Amino acid sequence: QEVLYIISEEKGGPGMKTNGLCEQMNKFDFFFGLKLGHLTSTDTEKLSHVFQSADCCLQDVVCAAQAIIHRFQGIQGKNLFLIKDSEGLTEKPVLPRPRRPPQRFDSNINLVNYTSCNDFYMEIYVETLGSIISLLRT
Repeated sequence: QEVLYIISEEKGGPGMKTNGLCEQMNKFDFFFGLKLGHLTSTDTEKLSHVFQSADCCLQDVVCAAQAIIHRFQGIQGKNLFLIKDSEGLTEKPVLPRPRRPPQRFDSNINLVNYTSCNDFYMEIYVETLGSIISLLRT
């Protein structure tokens, strides 16, 4: 991060781009995406290693997938959430402004207005883990 700050002090293209990257890194969205990506990719990477092993059998794959499903179900309902972890590291989370979908999409989409940042990010967290669980079950 120190290198990014040094480069951002330069004038011109690279300095401006790095300054923008530093600004993005200080936002909660960036932190949330990194933490959620790390959480999901570490376990799914283990499943990938099972798939790629030379002595892979169906039972090993099923057991590894069931272990991931069990782990994600355990943390999906809990408030294992990241807003507290980000305090002091990033800016406070803010709700994104509500956007209306383009008219070419189905107009019957109900827009959800979130009352708090915690609700918004918790839904993303739960939906992501739920999607992975449903994919592993199929």
